[in-house]
Amino acid sequence: MAGMKGVEQIRNKLEKTPLSELILSPVVLGELGQGVEKSRHREKNAARLARMVDGLQLVALDAGTSRHYDNNLITSSD
Repeated sequence: MAGMKGVEQIRNKLEKTPLSELILSPVVLGELGQGVEKSRHREKNAARLARMVDGLQLVALDAGTSRHYDNNLITSSD
């Protein structure tokens, strides 16, 4: 969401990263969906969320996913 709201550093990172390298947790997707439901502009935000997740891989939460996420955080903060 930070990328969608114009946080430049996040937006730049996302624009440079191929969709095939991005993963989305089902928990995060659920939280984003809740945000859409609570928003004043549900239709607009639902469309934005759909565009954002289209083409992203939704992954199961397991130890491998956690390690992948952790490794990406370490790499991106260097």
